[in-house]
Amino acid sequence: MRSRMLVAAQIFVVAAASWGCVKLPRSAFASVRQAEYFASHCELSPRMRTAIENGHVVVGMDREQVIVVLGQPARKAMFKHDDNTEAWLYLGHKLHQDTLHSPGAGLVRIIFLDGRVAMIEPLL
Repeated sequence: MRSRMLVAAQIFVVAAASWGCVKLPRSAFASVRQAEYFASHCELSPRMRTAIENGHVVVGMDREQVIVVLGQPARKAMFKHDDNTEAWLYLGHKLHQDTLHSPGAGLVRIIFLDGRVAMIEPLL
């Protein structure tokens, strides 16, 4: 079942891209990323699977899971004094986080500690 969804999503993306004038909505790309991720990661906890399916980033996710949900960040930064801490910046409108969907929230910072999401904060 999952592999059929993955194949169907990939066919859709390739076909739409080949038309040239068709621009896929962001959600179509997210659907393909999710299908590919779920096909290769059967060990997900129900909590993480539900969060990814709903387009939410939650504390405890790894970098790959955040990319599956949001795509590539606008910017990445490593902290000089601590190799285990990294910050990613996303445009606020890309997030599905209800608590972060506030007018004026232009950027959202996601802090990783040892490769896992430790904090999600809006930057005004």
